[in-house]
Amino acid sequence: MAKNQLQLVLTQLQCVWNKPSWTVTISQALDRVEAGDAAWKCGEAGGNTIWQIVNHMNFYNERMLNRLKGLPQGASADSNEATFGEPGAADHQSEWRDTVSRTLAIGSEILTALEQLSANSAEGGEDERLTEDLAKWLLHDTFHVGQIVQIRKQQGSWPAQRVFE
Repeated sequence: MAKNQLQLVLTQLQCVWNKPSWTVTISQALDRVEAGDAAWKCGEAGGNTIWQIVNHMNFYNERMLNRLKGLPQGASADSNEATFGEPGAADHQSEWRDTVSRTLAIGSEILTALEQLSANSAEGGEDERLTEDLAKWLLHDTFHVGQIVQIRKQQGSWPAQRVFE
């Protein structure tokens, strides 16, 4: 049985967010990350911290969630760089936990909204533009999950052995 495009995007979303598959999920990438790990920078020109990457993902994920819900996208950023925000602080564990909770809540809400959209599309047509944008957005999230894993490997906080289900 062939899946429609939205059902395929939904399957991909589950793999990116919470259903271990061939790639690491955002849930796995953030598992056991403490504020110190999240605020860690690799040297002087180390790029963004995990915390900044998560802020950036949250910015665009909230925009996608609002779009799926038919709501205004919210405030825009002055630049893409501005969406990363501050690098975080190693001693701000509570703020980091709030950021991760927000990340996972956004993902859950997107999953629910997309499941509803997929059920409705079975009754009559898909928005091809939205489906295309969702596919691009998922690639964006997957890319950043890979960055988080790479940073964790550099800092030594990524498990030496992973269990594949």
